[in-house]
Amino acid sequence: MAKPKKTIIGRLARLLFVMLAICFVVSVGMISKNLYDGHVSAAAFDDLRQVQAAATGDAAGVADLYNDLHAKNADYAGWIKIDGTGVDYPVMYTPSAPEYYLRRAFDQSNSMNGTPFIGEGSTDTSESFIIYGHDMDDGSMFGTLDRYAEQSFQQSHPRIVYYDANDMREYEVFAAVQTRILGQGEPGFRYYNSVGDLTPEQFAELTTWLRQNSLYDTGIIPQSGEQILMLSTCSYHTENGRFVVAARRVK
Repeated sequence: MAKPKKTIIGRLARLLFVMLAICFVVSVGMISKNLYDGHVSAAAFDDLRQVQAAATGDAAGVADLYNDLHAKNADYAGWIKIDGTGVDYPVMYTPSAPEYYLRRAFDQSNSMNGTPFIGEGSTDTSESFIIYGHDMDDGSMFGTLDRYAEQSFQQSHPRIVYYDANDMREYEVFAAVQTRILGQGEPGFRYYNSVGDLTPEQFAELTTWLRQNSLYDTGIIPQSGEQILMLSTCSYHTENGRFVVAARRVK
């Protein structure tokens, strides 16, 4: 005898309800875990900031900061700080696996926020290098970098500070660009490949592209031999979008 359709429909409805309930519980669990991991990560960075804040700007203080954090993690390369943005983080460098800290905290534990890192093909002593960081909704990492989309912000916050093993460096922001990652074989300039030690022609090509595609004109024209620092994060103005802040090192 065939089972009544209502019984079959009822069982399907109960099964669907159970499946939705499981999905809900799993989703809540994942969200809770991400929030917890984010809280733990933020607390850990606060502890590291206390170490950074204690460092003086002289050579001895800079060296002490580097030695202290490098002892905690040998992947530590330097510290980046930008007033008015919340960007105040260690910077990591892993040449054999450049994106190792894409989803890892300073202590190498899993973290959706990741930790800012130097991109492939360069070091912080190269003529041109990129520091990557996530555009987090809560404003952490490079989540406030897009404030440089407004020229008024660049004018009031023109400097980026970077602590390496020996010096407290200063960089002057000269361009802010909305761009995207190009597809394979797609024509166009790839800023993310213009890193390392550049020829004068490569340097000119990079800085010209940055200035011509900047959201505003700062009037600053980098000269060959000046180190270029680019900060790169995701942007949602287009598919595979990126927001890039470019700065030249000043003495």
